[in-house]
Amino acid sequence: MSEYKSRINIQVKNVSDWEKLFDIKMKEEWGLGEDAKKVFKVPYSKKQTEFIKAEEWSVDSKNLEDLVKTLVKTMGYENCAVVADTTECSGIEQKCDSVVAIGRQYIIRISYPNGNTLKRVNVFNIYNYLKIIDIHLSIKDIEFLRQISEKFAYGDNNQTVIVIPNGRIMIRPEEFTGNFLLESVTIPESVKHIGEHAFANCKNLSEVIISDNVFNIDCGAFSNCESLGEIFIPNSVTNIGADAFYGCKNLNKINISNKVVILEKGVFGGCENLNEITIPYGMINIGDGAFEECKSLREVSIPDNVASIGDYAFWNCQSLNQITVWSNVTSIGYSAFDGCKNLTIRAFKGSYVKRYALENEIPFEEI
Repeated sequence: MSEYKSRINIQVKNVSDWEKLFDIKMKEEWGLGEDAKKVFKVPYSKKQTEFIKAEEWSVDSKNLEDLVKTLVKTMGYENCAVVADTTECSGIEQKCDSVVAIGRQYIIRISYPNGNTLKRVNVFNIYNYLKIIDIHLSIKDIEFLRQISEKFAYGDNNQTVIVIPNGRIMIRPEEFTGNFLLESVTIPESVKHIGEHAFANCKNLSEVIISDNVFNIDCGAFSNCESLGEIFIPNSVTNIGADAFYGCKNLNKINISNKVVILEKGVFGGCENLNEITIPYGMINIGDGAFEECKSLREVSIPDNVASIGDYAFWNCQSLNQITVWSNVTSIGYSAFDGCKNLTIRAFKGSYVKRYALENEIPFEEI
């Protein structure tokens, strides 16, 4: 008898739609149990309109499709979104069947080998349909991806280049997180906001083109994108969130928008190959750990308006040999330059920065 590894994600618009599931007559072949109210009520709350089953569940493709059809017929095709798949685990060649039920015209069953890719589904058409019926299911929830770290995740294993369609206003939080084959992404002029961890852990992402209408790059948006070598942040951007580019080990050059006034905590931390950075004139604060462990950074010029440098801001920047402070900095945080063994600080005579350097036994030159 074949064994299957099965998953399902159900999302609904309203509590009343969800409660319709309680009266379903459960079938033994679905493998979910006999009591529908017990199965569907436990994970559900008024704040969470989602049900996920991804562990210790085995159902064949025929019965999975039957289950999905029963669910959407019971709740109403226009009131829910269901994505599910099942992988036959026996044998050398694994086979995966996917069922997507989003609107009456989008009941799709697709078979493909090895459980790797979902083809022939126009993802953006489905996404746009969801917006019309006011169900907020991200693109990554529609595209199937093999399970990563035992999490119920979606994506397209063969999608190496993404062009976000014009008309999108934002990239949703975690929308492309962990897409390890993604190599290039183009963000169109319609996008204003890149959400938290939107592209985090995209290990092979090497090219990002950000339009000049984006104004916010949220926390961790590109964190741990280890293949990213260069990034141009357009002057439309006014905010870059904490850890936005943290751990981008191969990032060697950054151009920062001149409208960004605060570098948040850890924003470029762990960018080990970063050797060139231009801090814009309007900057007023360099946050905690903003450049910590940027081990290839050699020279930094701090412009006139910067007033404070945070804790660990340049911690363990082992190659940093010169920092020039043109501003009237009045605060330098704890261990800001610890681990910068060959550092010389250049600043004005009689400045706070000179006093800091002398008190911390850091070589100093007047400018």
